[in-house]
Amino acid sequence: MTEIDPYLKIYVEQLRGGKNWPLHLDLEPDFLDICEKELTFVDPIRLDGQAYLAHEELVVQVSIKTKAQVPCRICNEPFKVNIVVDKLMHLEPIAGLKRGFFDISGILREAILLEVPSIAECHSGHCPARRDVERYLSKPSQGNDDEIEGYHPFRDL
Repeated sequence: MTEIDPYLKIYVEQLRGGKNWPLHLDLEPDFLDICEKELTFVDPIRLDGQAYLAHEELVVQVSIKTKAQVPCRICNEPFKVNIVVDKLMHLEPIAGLKRGFFDISGILREAILLEVPSIAECHSGHCPARRDVERYLSKPSQGNDDEIEGYHPFRDL
């Protein structure tokens, strides 16, 4: 089991009495534990938000900004894409926190990975290599559904 970064622990006892736990951090992306050839995080992860108690729930509100390095879908060269998670809110029942703290690394990792695009193109969608491969790409149809091949069981309904 890896050691939890102390900045990613929220201690419930320190929030009693209406106190807030500010979350204004620049974190190294190591805690994401990403071991993918085509997905890397090298830029810091910026967190802005807070944690507090509401009744018997721990509330974590945070915005996340970072950059992921992914391959371009046209030229396959790696480039960075902005990852922004705006106003993530997570509720955790206090009764489920047996160790007295909540590790937010899991929810941060999940939120960041959900925002990584499955395909992306460098130069804001204008990859210079596009003109080289454009002749191999199919042209979009002009809305004529009769040209679509295959079995259409509901066509005559």
